[in-house]
Amino acid sequence: MGATMIAARYETLSRAAIFLAGIDPGSSASQRADYARSRFVGNCLSEIDRFYALLIDAVVDASPALARERNTALKLGRVSPDAIGLIADQRRLRAIGRTRACLSYCRGRVCRPDDRGTAWMSAGWTGRDGVRLRRYAMGDRLHPSTRDLADIAAFYQRLGDALVVPGAALARAA
Repeated sequence: MGATMIAARYETLSRAAIFLAGIDPGSSASQRADYARSRFVGNCLSEIDRFYALLIDAVVDASPALARERNTALKLGRVSPDAIGLIADQRRLRAIGRTRACLSYCRGRVCRPDDRGTAWMSAGWTGRDGVRLRRYAMGDRLHPSTRDLADIAAFYQRLGDALVVPGAALARAA
């Protein structure tokens, strides 16, 4: 695909990151409002992930088979198998996918562990140390803060920059 398409998709991803970082999940007194908020945030996570996947397609001029791949972590591995930090990025993309599913389909409750036989799920945002993904026990309620959503937005922006901005991947490794 051409430079115009890449620029448009990069701009879309960047706007989605700005939007996601600005969401104030707040709190409410009603379960109905909490459910709607969980679905909304889950949908926002789904959208930004899709925008990143479409950017990958544009940058690598994806084959039809790769373009149909819906798992962004797998898609990233196929187009950048030697990328620095690939394993950590894929792990986080999978965690964001599980987080999105819990927010969208389980009313914000943790319903699926990271791995079979474990009792926790890693969320898509980092904990207090800013490095490791925050973990939640099965049955806990996810209520991402503005900081948590900004953390995810910055992650997707960094991934997009690494694909499009010259030298961004090298700066990330330093």
